[in-house]
Amino acid sequence: MQIIPEDAGCCRFVWISDFLPNERMQLVAPLVEAGSRALVRNLEADSNADGGGAASR
Repeated sequence: MQIIPEDAGCCRFVWISDFLPNERMQLVAPLVEAGSRALVRNLEADSNADGGGAASR
């Protein structure tokens, strides 16, 4: 996971998941998806709390 600054008050979150062997993808993919949804929920909740909208940029 990496956070890259972009503009004032804005950044890009990069999450790369690369697991070997490839056969494990079926086990790991649902966990990555759940983590992604949780991240979006938290960013949107924080954004809504401060009147922003950063999660949708």
